[in-house]
Amino acid sequence: MEESTATSSREVILARFGLFITGVMCWWGATTAFEGGNPAQYGVTHGLVLAGFLWGFVLLGASALARPPKFAAALVGVGAVLVLGHHAAVTAEVARFVGTPPTTDVRVYMDYAAWLLLQGENPYAHDLTAAYGPHRATLQYATPLTDGGLTGRLAYPSLSFLVHVPAVVLGVSDRWVYLGFLAATLALLFRFADRAYRPMVLVPFLIEPRFIGYAFAGVSDGVWAFFLVAMVATWRKPTLRGVFLGLACACKQHPWILAPFLAVRVWTETEGDARAKAAEVGKLVAVSVLTFAVINAPFALWDPSAWLAGVFEPLSAPMITWGAGLSAFGAWGVIDLPRGVWGFTFYGAMFVGLWVYSRHAHWIREGVWLLPGLVLFLGHRSLTSYWYYELFPLVMAMVTTMPVSVDRRSDWRPTVGIVSGYAAAVVATLGFYASQPPALDVMVGRPMWVAGHRVNQLLVGVRNRSDHAIEPRFQVQTAAEQPLFWERRSGPEMLEAGQTATYVVGTRVPFKTFEMARGAVVSVSDAGQYWPRSAAHIRPDVDFARPDRIPNPSFAYWADGGQRPQFWGVHATPGGGARWTEKHAGVELFLGPGSEGRVHVATTILNPDGPLRFALDVPAGANQLPGLEQRYGLQIGVGDQTGLVLFGDAAGSGHLEDGRPWVMLPIERGGWDSAAVDIEQTVADLGLTWSQERARLGRFYHLDFPMRSVSIGLMFEADELPSDAVVQFGPIGQAGLALASDRYADEALGSAHPLWLAELEAQAGNEERAEALLPADIKLAALYVRLARTAAADGSRIEAIDLLAQAAELGMDAALLEQAVGVYERMGLGGEADQLLVHAIERAQRVRDTASEQEAWIVLARLVSRRGECRAAASALENAAVLGDDVPSMETIHEPCVDAP
Repeated sequence: MEESTATSSREVILARFGLFITGVMCWWGATTAFEGGNPAQYGVTHGLVLAGFLWGFVLLGASALARPPKFAAALVGVGAVLVLGHHAAVTAEVARFVGTPPTTDVRVYMDYAAWLLLQGENPYAHDLTAAYGPHRATLQYATPLTDGGLTGRLAYPSLSFLVHVPAVVLGVSDRWVYLGFLAATLALLFRFADRAYRPMVLVPFLIEPRFIGYAFAGVSDGVWAFFLVAMVATWRKPTLRGVFLGLACACKQHPWILAPFLAVRVWTETEGDARAKAAEVGKLVAVSVLTFAVINAPFALWDPSAWLAGVFEPLSAPMITWGAGLSAFGAWGVIDLPRGVWGFTFYGAMFVGLWVYSRHAHWIREGVWLLPGLVLFLGHRSLTSYWYYELFPLVMAMVTTMPVSVDRRSDWRPTVGIVSGYAAAVVATLGFYASQPPALDVMVGRPMWVAGHRVNQLLVGVRNRSDHAIEPRFQVQTAAEQPLFWERRSGPEMLEAGQTATYVVGTRVPFKTFEMARGAVVSVSDAGQYWPRSAAHIRPDVDFARPDRIPNPSFAYWADGGQRPQFWGVHATPGGGARWTEKHAGVELFLGPGSEGRVHVATTILNPDGPLRFALDVPAGANQLPGLEQRYGLQIGVGDQTGLVLFGDAAGSGHLEDGRPWVMLPIERGGWDSAAVDIEQTVADLGLTWSQERARLGRFYHLDFPMRSVSIGLMFEADELPSDAVVQFGPIGQAGLALASDRYADEALGSAHPLWLAELEAQAGNEERAEALLPADIKLAALYVRLARTAAADGSRIEAIDLLAQAAELGMDAALLEQAVGVYERMGLGGEADQLLVHAIERAQRVRDTASEQEAWIVLARLVSRRGECRAAASALENAAVLGDDVPSMETIHEPCVDAP
C-alpha cells in the first residue's frame, strides 16, 4: 500500500510539472510566433498563436487541479505539437522577409546530393558547393579549411542524403526534413516512455530552444538521434537494435564513437559466460555492419575512392579548429596548440572512457550516451550539436522500464587514478603550450575601416618568430561564430623567419565583418596549416551605443575609406582635412598654406554627463594672445550658438572678431598634456544657452524625450598660414556610466517635460490637451514652431513647413516669427519663408490685429534685406509705418541696405 501511494504521488507531481511547464512553453511559443512576424496577415500563424495561448491556459489550469486528469499526457502531447507549429510559423515568416536565412552547409549539400542521385549521378564524385546557388544560401555556416577554402565533399555516409530523396521527389522544402525527424523522435519518446513519465518526457526538448532551432537551421544530427532512440526502444530485440545502430552509423560518423561503448554495454548486460557475451556482441556488430553496408555498398562500389574520401573527410580534411569545448582555447587564440595535441586529447578521452565504462557499466549505465559527447568535447572540432543530441537516447533510456543491476563490488581506486592521470596530462599539455613563446606575434593596428557599425578592413602586424618562412593566412572570429578567412590586400606573400610586416586585410562579405560593439579575435596561421597560430583580441567599443557618450573616442574606427573617424564629421576649407596618426593613437588635423583656414572634426552627444578629458599637444604658434591668429582646441555648439575652448598659457576669455566667445584653459606647452573639460560648465562660461528639446541623432532614431544636444569639435583655425600646418589630438576619456541621482532634478523635473508631453498631444491632434499642458507664457503657436524645428532637424521639410503654417494660422508675435523664419533658413528655404510672413500678414488683416500685422511687415523687411533685396525691405518698412509709429530704421534692419538706391 505504501509503495502504491508513493507511486501515485510521484505520478501526480510529474503530471503537474509536465502540464505546467508545457503550458508555459505554449505561451512562449505563441508569443514568439506573434512577435516574430505579422501573424494577422497569415491565417495559419494567427490560428497557431491563439491556439497556443488558449491551450496554455488549459494546461496551466489542469496543473492547478487537486488531481491532474488521467489524460494529462495527451494534453502535454498536443501542447508539444503546438510549440513545434509555432517554431515552424516563425521560420516560415523569417524566410519571407529575410529571403535567405543562414543555414548549414549540411542541409544544402544533402539536398543537392539527393537531387544528383535522382539524376543518375554519384554525389560522392561531385563538388557540393554548387548547391549554394540554387538554394540562395549564404556561406555563413560553411566549413572552412585551413588553406582558406571550403570543403565541398559529401562528408558523411550515404543515409545522410538518402533521407532527403523523398522530399526532393515530392517537391517538399528540405527545411522540413530535419524537423520531421525531430517530430518523429519526440513521438517515439512519448510513445515508449513509461506512463508516469509521459507528461514530463518532452519538457526538456521544449524548454531548451536549440533542439527545435537546430532542426530548423539545418543541423542534421536529429536524424541519427532518431535511430538511436528507436534502438533504445527496441533494446530487448537484438536484431532490431543492431539494425537501428547500423542506420544511425549510416547517417553520420558520430554514432561510430558510440558503437564501442554500446558493445561494452551489451557485454556487461549479457548473462552467462564469455562465449555467450561474445555472441551477443558479435550479433550487434554483425547486424549493424550489415545494415551499414547495405546502404553504403552501392556508392562504395560505384566509386570506391570517392566514397572513402567522403566518409573519412572529417578525419582527413584540414578543417579549422572550432567549437565550444576544449577547442575554444585554440579558436579564440588563448593557447596555440598543434593538431597532434587534439589527437591526444580526443583518442585519450576515447580510451579512458572505454576503460572506465568497461569497469563500471552497471553503475554508470546510462552514461554511455554522454561519453561520446564528452570525447568530442575534447577534440579539435566540438560543435554543441555533438553532445546535445545525445540527450534524446539518454532520456529514452531513463523513462523506459529497463532492469537495473548494480555491481557493488566495483573498485573505483584504479578508475580515479586513470582519470586523474589523463586529466593531469591534458592540463600539463595545455600549460606547456601556454608557457611557450608564440611562434607569431600578432598586433591589430589602427585605424580600422568600417561601414556603419561593422568593421571590414584591418591593419595587422605580424612578426615571424619561427625558424622558417610562412605564408600568413588571416581569420577573424566574433562572438560564438566560427573563424572566417579575410583576404590579404597588401603585405608580402611570404614572411621570412625573424621578419616583421604589416598587412591590410579585409572582406567584402557582410557576414564575415564584425560589430564594433562585439569585438573580435584576429588570428594568423601558416597557409594550409593551423599551427603555428597566434591571435590578437580587439576589445568591444560600446561608447557609440550611448547618446551621452563620445562615440569612437579613441578614433580607432574610420569611415568613407579612411576620410573621417566613424560617427564624426570633418569640415575643412580647401587643403585641409583629418587623418589617423599613430602618435598617441589619435587624429591629426592639417591645413595648407593660405588665409582663413579651418578644419573641424566634430560629433554630437545628447545630455552630456560628467567631464571629458582631452589629450592635447598645443602648437607653439597657436592660442597666442592678444591676436589669436592660430586657434587650437574645441568648438562647442549648442543650437545655432558656438564658442571655442582654447588651451594656452593662462586662463582667460573674450570674443573673436566674428563674435564667437572663447575661454582659455591653461595647459603645458611643448608636448603632450591632458585637460578635463566639463561641458555643462563650459557652455555656461561661454555664455551659450541650453535648450532642452527633442533632438535626433542618426544612430539613436528610437530616442524621443527632451534632450540637450551639444556638438563637440576638435578644431584648428588660422587667419594666415605661410606653409602647411599639422596639429594632433589624442583619445578622449570620459567618466563611467553610472546614473547620477541629480539627473532627475535637472532633467525629469524641468520645464522641458510638460512641453514634450504637449508636443506629443499636439502631434496627435489633441490641441486642447496640449494647451492645458503648456505654461501660461507659452502659446500653442510656439509649440508648433518647436515641433517644426525638430522636424527640420530630422530632415522632414514638408512636415516642418506644415507645422509652421499651422503656427501662422494661430498667430505669432515678432519673436516667434523670427524663430519660424530661422527654421526656414536652416532648411535652406529662406526664400520660401516669404510665404509664411505673407500668410501671417493676411491672418492679422483678417482678424484686424494691427500690431501683429506691423510686426510681420518688420520681420519680412529683415528677411528680404538679408538677401540683399533692399527695395523690398524699404517697401515692407513703409507698410509697417502706415500701421504705427514704432518702426525701426533701415540702418537697424540691415546696414548694407542703407546706401542702396
